[in-house]
Amino acid sequence: MRKLILLVFLSLFCRSSYSCECIPKRWQADVVSDRIEKASLIFIGEVFSLDSGTYKIRVVDLFKGQVASDTLIGYNSYNDCYSMTVTKGLWIIYTGLDKQGRIPEIPACGLVLSRSLTEPENQFIIIPPLPSEHFDSVASEAVYKAQEREQLLLHMKNWMNEYALLTAYRDQAKALEPTEEYGSDTLANVALGLALLALLVALLKK
Repeated sequence: MRKLILLVFLSLFCRSSYSCECIPKRWQADVVSDRIEKASLIFIGEVFSLDSGTYKIRVVDLFKGQVASDTLIGYNSYNDCYSMTVTKGLWIIYTGLDKQGRIPEIPACGLVLSRSLTEPENQFIIIPPLPSEHFDSVASEAVYKAQEREQLLLHMKNWMNEYALLTAYRDQAKALEPTEEYGSDTLANVALGLALLALLVALLKK
């Protein structure tokens, strides 16, 4: 009975942006490498417009694939437990395009690496204090903030490693099959700088 009460408590008070979201998988380099191989389009983009069921994203740094325009349209979900809600800001996107050249909805479950770089905390799983600990609201908030800060630092470390894997893949692809691709080294550095700045801003808020 106690386990059931604890489970209900966690489900009600776990601070996550998606109330029915699957528990995210732990970041692993081999998972990233596998997704890089399987995704047909990978890029850092800036979501600048949200509409009814769609969003517009500007390609900032392209790692894999080709785009006919630097602005793409993607399908967005707002009430679906199995799809991620896209918000404004910088995102890393692993995807493919449908027949209309649009980005399908981003799954919320499984080995999904597409995520917001501007608001990474929306994907954190925060565990509330146990009822037996009798924390007041101030102490509970301190527990939440400490967990968010710890996860944000880990997210920054993982993102730097992921970016290194992405750029290494792009450099290798260029060496094997030189083609004219979207972007430049300067633009890539700007994209990395913007992504890190977004993470640092989120960290300073904690």
